[in-house]
Amino acid sequence: MRSREQNYHLRSVVVTFLMGGAIGAGLFTWFITRPSFKQVWFTKAEWWTFPTTEFWILTGSTFFVGVVLSCLFAVARGWLRLTLSWYRVVLATALAAAVPTVLSFLSKPNTAILAIFLSPFVVALSLSAALWLLTSTWHKWATVLVVIVYFAAPVIADVPELFLSGRYHWFDPLTFFIRSAFLTALCGWWLAKATQL
Repeated sequence: MRSREQNYHLRSVVVTFLMGGAIGAGLFTWFITRPSFKQVWFTKAEWWTFPTTEFWILTGSTFFVGVVLSCLFAVARGWLRLTLSWYRVVLATALAAAVPTVLSFLSKPNTAILAIFLSPFVVALSLSAALWLLTSTWHKWATVLVVIVYFAAPVIADVPELFLSGRYHWFDPLTFFIRSAFLTALCGWWLAKATQL
């Protein structure tokens, strides 16, 4: 009976975090698709388009909103029981807040090629380290899954772009939607597994 209840809570937390990631991605999509804000989020260098620091701040903020809203909802429903010390929360938040700065640095024109290969590992290690700070548990395969999701999202997001033509370019919003939803769900899984031990 206890195992059935734990599985129900685990599934509920993962679905809640998946939806929270989708909400965060929806906010990101709304902001990034406003034509009047395009120059805020992107800059041009020759024929290439690069994300600005504001783009990465928006990315981190909307991801954080998705995780926090999901966590609050799951705790309020009783699916997730977290006992966190304030200093662990502060350290994990500080680590997560540094990620947009690193990604912004990596996405400059002179480091763009390096960013393609380093960004997934920066996100995976930072996210895993933040979750480890919160839970004191480490899941190696979950860290590998973050890298896979990060690499796979642009490939998946490029498929609709090939078939849809017009003035809307959905590559960046769809890439973030895939990353946000699945990485937020993975955060929920990690937190729920830690509370079941």
